[in-house]
Amino acid sequence: MKKIKRICIVLLAVCTLFCVASCSVQEYFDEIDNVLDGYISSELNSENTESSSIVEESAESDSVTSSENESDSSEEVEETPSLSFPDNVLDYIALGLEVNENAILDVSHCTATGGAVKFFCSVSSDLRNAIAESENQTLAMLLFPLKFFDEVNTQNLAYMDWITEFEKTGKTNYYLLRFDDIEASENDLRYAGYLYDLPYKSINQGFVGMGVLITTDENGNETYKYSAYKSGNYRTNARSLGYVAAETLNNYALGKGDYTAEQIEFAKTYVNWSVDSVNGLAEPTDDNSTYNVMVSPTTLTLNVGETATLGVSVAQDINVPVGYKSLNESVVTVSETGEIKAVAKGTTIIAAYVAGVPYTVRITINEV
Repeated sequence: MKKIKRICIVLLAVCTLFCVASCSVQEYFDEIDNVLDGYISSELNSENTESSSIVEESAESDSVTSSENESDSSEEVEETPSLSFPDNVLDYIALGLEVNENAILDVSHCTATGGAVKFFCSVSSDLRNAIAESENQTLAMLLFPLKFFDEVNTQNLAYMDWITEFEKTGKTNYYLLRFDDIEASENDLRYAGYLYDLPYKSINQGFVGMGVLITTDENGNETYKYSAYKSGNYRTNARSLGYVAAETLNNYALGKGDYTAEQIEFAKTYVNWSVDSVNGLAEPTDDNSTYNVMVSPTTLTLNVGETATLGVSVAQDINVPVGYKSLNESVVTVSETGEIKAVAKGTTIIAAYVAGVPYTVRITINEV
């Protein structure tokens, strides 16, 4: 009888907690609906939700869509009763703007004392044409340290006016590059803004890029709407100078794109800075430092049709990209995320590149 009594008490507590969580979740989504004031599509609850933005294909990317699986069905809510502020919350707003993930090392603004990172934003032809005909709207790009985003992001808000929040909290060291100040191309429907002369002390600091639509009223007051990434979020897509330098060396090693000797030398210099900085050196050395990388496994045997995923970690605990290449794709293929697929019997090598340095894995494929 005592045992049954304990079970009843536990069940009652669980039900009570579930009710409280459900209420808080409902209040959360009510707040989203109120604050966004119509920006969330009324069809979010349908199974195959699509963004209602005005979008055309650009030459660089497919049409802009809201984030995948945004449906807030009751089943999903019950599975995640504890909601935190989503990193990609601005995916709720579809403006025809999309921040591109491929920030690059901008060698044209690199110097011996600092480097440059260029961010890109795509804009739909419809939105661009509408802005061209408007007297009170313009495009811009907002660039700021990731730590700003994290600090402001701790607030329990469904939607934020980032510029206003930065001003209110004293985080004014951001860059708002208006259309007159940013590079634009009429052909590929994208524009760019860059941070240049980033010093050694900032080599591993992540920066966030956002496309911004600025509207000015008759009194000169400005309001802002912000773009989102097509996939991922602002934290995972933040880019440091060390990151884009390492990515440049990976691309060079993989034969992706044309690079000059000057670009490669700048990239090597900034990777050296990145390693020295994360290792705690007050000033960079000139010793061509490289990351300490571990790949697991270093040998692997699979049967035809089987798959496996390589594990690559950097001892310095830093966010840098990894590139992969199979030396014989008729035997083994490898994806951009390191997933291996056994195609045919044979033996080959897969190289995992970190800052252009290959770390090899020997793969043997057997017939079933």
